Amino acid sequence: MTLRRFIAASALTAGLGAAGFSMALGAAAAQPNQPSQPNQPGQCSQPAHCQEVNGKQLRDRGVDDARRDHQPFLREGQRVQPMMSGDNRGWGYWFNGIWNWL
Repeated sequence: MTLRRFIAASALTAGLGAAGFSMALGAAAAQPNQPSQPNQPGQCSQPAHCQEVNGKQLRDRGVDDARRDHQPFLREGQRVQPMMSGDNRGWGYWFNGIWNWL
């Protein structure tokens, strides 16, 4: 019984080691030090931030714009959608699990 357990444990350890090694090779094969393309005017690095809202790019909108028109804006790189509060006391948005009033 002990010999059988020893062989099974060895096979399991060898399999996990081979799987980990193959994942490490995949990461090592990545191409490091690729020159990044600077953002040119009119280009957007993240397509979600290129959306236009009321004539402005989403990446150029802030909370002050949302106070006027209650449309989406970016906060710390995250898209935020203002909404009416559940008790109808005014407009706000959820960010990281916290309700923020506009």
